[in-house]
Amino acid sequence: MYNYIIFRLGLFLILNRNILSDASCSLPTDIKNSAWEYNYTKVSDNSPQSTILRVSTTTLQNSIINLSAFGTKIRDWTCINSLALSNTQTLVVFKSDSTFSDGPSKNYRLYLCMKFTKVTPDLYYFYLLSDIYNAVTPNERVFVSDEGNPTANDAPMCSTFCKYTGSPKIRTLRRPETRDEIPDKAALCEPCDSTCQVDRCDPNPCQNNGSCVDFKENYNCTCTDGWRGKNCTTDINECLDKQRTAMCPQHSDCLNTDGSYECNCKNGYQETNGTCTGDKMSTEDKSTDLGLKIGLSAGIPVLLLVIIIVAFVIWKKRTRQSTFGVKSNTNSDGHKNVENELAEVEQNLVVKT
Repeated sequence: MYNYIIFRLGLFLILNRNILSDASCSLPTDIKNSAWEYNYTKVSDNSPQSTILRVSTTTLQNSIINLSAFGTKIRDWTCINSLALSNTQTLVVFKSDSTFSDGPSKNYRLYLCMKFTKVTPDLYYFYLLSDIYNAVTPNERVFVSDEGNPTANDAPMCSTFCKYTGSPKIRTLRRPETRDEIPDKAALCEPCDSTCQVDRCDPNPCQNNGSCVDFKENYNCTCTDGWRGKNCTTDINECLDKQRTAMCPQHSDCLNTDGSYECNCKNGYQETNGTCTGDKMSTEDKSTDLGLKIGLSAGIPVLLLVIIIVAFVIWKKRTRQSTFGVKSNTNSDGHKNVENELAEVEQNLVVKT
């Protein structure tokens, strides 16, 4: 009895190999549970298309990859296998959730083989690697299972689902409202499971903490804030950016530094909690004001001394005239002499002050 049970179990496993041999599938982390701007060239008429593709953890449900096969609508897909070729390239196979038939007892499934390449966390490009299947509308690059015999989920991908002829065209997934660009030399790496990598990112050519993505014949640097250029070696002068300069507080100047910038308070102001506060009078103005005050302080005693001397001279002259019997009522010539002497004293006073 025991041997009979083992025999039946073994027979069940053999007959249901396709059900129990599901391979594991892991989509690139950035792609999962996100909506993407999907740009591609339509196979049937080579017209450019742009729409939104929503990707869950391992499925494309109610997808815009919507095909009609002999009257059956196929738009739900489940990832059945994947292969990480490198840290930027992944091979993924999706299987249609629905089957279709072109006659009695003839059921088929469709498969999508996608080869993804990561440019940045916000931008991927990929190729559909199967041949064009003309029995679906619109025509698309999909793999079709053999009649009544679905291909095992863990079958070697490149020799089954991903066999193709011709030249598949590039398709892109870009996170909405981002501006990353596909490098000019981006291309399909062949054969199917090849990375085509002479690792151009080891050692990392991107300076100043820039991140590197390797391509078939080139590499791309994503620079950190404050840097630009092929290898992130060109400093960005943030002080030329009006928006960035406006971030400096009032009464300050913007100073560009390597990879960044500084806000320095002007003369006469000091930084307090991110603002420049203090006396509005500059150091030069304060020096001028101080000199004026010192001049006035020194000039007042001199002026008083001159007034005292003038008064003394006038008193002395009048005393001398009285001694010699000269009347206090001086003649016009004497009066003019006194006026001339006073004018001379006043002129000396102006020169001294």
